[in-house]
Amino acid sequence: MKFLILLALSWHLYSKVISDDVKDPSNFCMKALYHKETPGPEALLHGQVWDGSWEYTPDDKPCMKIWFDPANGNPNDAVFSSKMQSTKPASTNLLGLCSLIFILMFVIILSLFVAFVKMRNRFRKGILC
Repeated sequence: MKFLILLALSWHLYSKVISDDVKDPSNFCMKALYHKETPGPEALLHGQVWDGSWEYTPDDKPCMKIWFDPANGNPNDAVFSSKMQSTKPASTNLLGLCSLIFILMFVIILSLFVAFVKMRNRFRKGILC
């Protein structure tokens, strides 16, 4: 609800910023640095709604686009692929670590189960040692 109220209050200011600063509303990554360095009415929108989630992207890096023509494909797929490629080693290491922990837990639980079954069988036979 907070998002909708703030968006409604700030929309006229934000639409003015977009129309004044950006000629192509499908890509306003180039103006993000300007908005970060020059606080104005849009600072309310950026500070309270976006919460620092959007940052300046240089021209040579993939940029998320909010508005695009779906008939031409989703340009954000390239950004997603690029981000996944840059974080792949860390996620692979984490996946490997989780797999190792899962296997160790499985082996420990299985060995405890086998020890319990052996102890139960000895107890049933009357063998205490």
